[in-house]
Amino acid sequence: MSYNVAICLPPISPDDNVAWAELDAMIDAKGEVPAVFKQLHDELTARFPCICTLPDDKVDDGLWADGPLWNNFGHRAAVLAMSHSKAHEAMPFIIERANKLGLVVFDWAGPAIHRPPSTSLPPQSPSSARRETKWVELRERIEWKVRDAIVIIIWLGCIAMGVWGVIYFFWHT
Repeated sequence: MSYNVAICLPPISPDDNVAWAELDAMIDAKGEVPAVFKQLHDELTARFPCICTLPDDKVDDGLWADGPLWNNFGHRAAVLAMSHSKAHEAMPFIIERANKLGLVVFDWAGPAIHRPPSTSLPPQSPSSARRETKWVELRERIEWKVRDAIVIIIWLGCIAMGVWGVIYFFWHT
């Protein structure tokens, strides 16, 4: 079993749930492999050589789980598989190099999405954060009131059915 990451071209949704949901489509996208992926490949293999270039007795010492590594690069995403035992030393470098090139790293093990600073969400102003917090609190209070109302309606329905059941029982006996 390998440690896998996907490295993707922007645009990527700022919402993590949406980004994860769209990941398979990015991986399956067909087309030319962008030049930025070639640059990333060259930088990664300069530090961690492709196992295809290693002597047979050194293949097990390599980072990558398969090769040629270039075959893992597609039109919108590269899915890279690494040895679990070496991934912890490689991940900071992979994230740093990919982010520096404007690419986004999806780490299934986290799960985490590592975005370059330019594609990170802009910081909110204190007033907009307070305004959003108020709306969230209001929405949650309304949701609880609706839930409470539904529970009350169900209980009233049960009581009404019980009353009608008792009336029916005594009426027909």
